[in-house]
Amino acid sequence: MRFKVKLGGFALLALIPSLSLSETLRVFNWSDYVAEDTIAQFEAKTGVTVVYDEYESNERLDRELRSGTDVWDVVFPSDNFFVSQLRDGLYTPLSKRNIPNYYTNLDRSFLARMQTDIDPGNRFGLPYLWGTTGIAIDKAKIAEVMGADFTFTSWAQLFDPMNLRKLQRCGVNFFDSPDEMLPLAFLALGKSPNANSPADIQEAVNLIKRASNYVEFSMEDFEVGLTSGETCLTVAWNGDVIAAFDEVDNADNYAYIIPEEGSILWIDMVAIPANAANPERAHEFINFLLDAEVNAAIVNEIAYPSAVRAAEAFVDPEVQTNEGIYPPDSVRARLIIPAADSDEITQLKLRGWLSIRGADWSAE
Repeated sequence: MRFKVKLGGFALLALIPSLSLSETLRVFNWSDYVAEDTIAQFEAKTGVTVVYDEYESNERLDRELRSGTDVWDVVFPSDNFFVSQLRDGLYTPLSKRNIPNYYTNLDRSFLARMQTDIDPGNRFGLPYLWGTTGIAIDKAKIAEVMGADFTFTSWAQLFDPMNLRKLQRCGVNFFDSPDEMLPLAFLALGKSPNANSPADIQEAVNLIKRASNYVEFSMEDFEVGLTSGETCLTVAWNGDVIAAFDEVDNADNYAYIIPEEGSILWIDMVAIPANAANPERAHEFINFLLDAEVNAAIVNEIAYPSAVRAAEAFVDPEVQTNEGIYPPDSVRARLIIPAADSDEITQLKLRGWLSIRGADWSAE
């Protein structure tokens, strides 16, 4: 017999004495980032009990990894955070022979990109899912407050206080994360999303600070806020909002937009922390996620594209042809992969963010 309880946002597992540590796997993942039955399938296949918990931001994962308070066996950092965490020794090398799907199923172009920019030799992490950051809108409400002829085409429009004063009437949501919002502010200012000079950072902070009078900041259920009518516009990740649009009757009333300045193409990795208690089962779980049919079921349900090339044969045609999920080449040409910041720049951005959100701000 076992039971789970919630304490301080973490799922804790109470076990009978006969259940050994080797039969338990602790997974820390982004919210809604596997299919509904993924964990149950793995447990049924292996007999392993999975302790599964979720986070909403890279900052939260980074804080947990560095504190060492909780021990996780598998985590899913975004590529730019993964680089700095790898630099600080937070991950253990992967044993590829225990991940046979690495050799047969992964998209080699993603692996090549990882080797060049992130993880030489793909020694410590593998690409899992990827996606884009854009603007999601309720078209009817936007037309009501902005006028029928108004069209969102740019990040500059989003950060314009004159627009936000009007949009405040129907609700605007920004992501509550410097890692997410500062690159978008850079784009609105005509800069690279990877700008990192102190002057550029301060200019972006000032832009967000002026906008902050008219918006809410949250990363939790932002897509639900839009489709339930709490907001008419939100900064968004493509998969979350596209999946949410499919759940409502008036899906045509909503749109996901990549602005003309371009946006972020991010890649989420899967990795094993250096202090993992059960690396053997962690390898088994990673290999399971890279199975073509298992991975396709995840893509079909959560609407994020995958780095598992072999899964494409099992992805639903309506998902594969959805340009919000798989952007066409004309859009991908305007997408930029975020670069990893030095510790100094990370701290500078954090100080700027605290000046916007307050000294007691904490990542979700």
